[in-house]
Amino acid sequence: MHRLRLQNTIRVDIVAQNIVVEHLNEAYRQQVATEQLIPFRDVQAVRVQASGYAGILYLELADASQLFLLEVEAENIAQLMAIVLRRVVGLPEPVQRPWWKF
Repeated sequence: MHRLRLQNTIRVDIVAQNIVVEHLNEAYRQQVATEQLIPFRDVQAVRVQASGYAGILYLELADASQLFLLEVEAENIAQLMAIVLRRVVGLPEPVQRPWWKF
């Protein structure tokens, strides 16, 4: 059984085309925001970041910021969650960047 370390409560509303993120970290709630509403149109990509032992699922937003949603014990689980958000919900795939520069 893999454990989730949720940093937020996330509600994906397919009808209203938005994501509601309620932040659980008390310091973040006091200093930044308790809740954010992100329209689907503001999401540029759904990505996963490997952190050595875990996978972190996050969104790249239109304002060039990153919104970290959750951390899971294994990167492949985070990748599967990203696939669900992309293929089932319809959020965008990340743009493939070449590894070389010309």
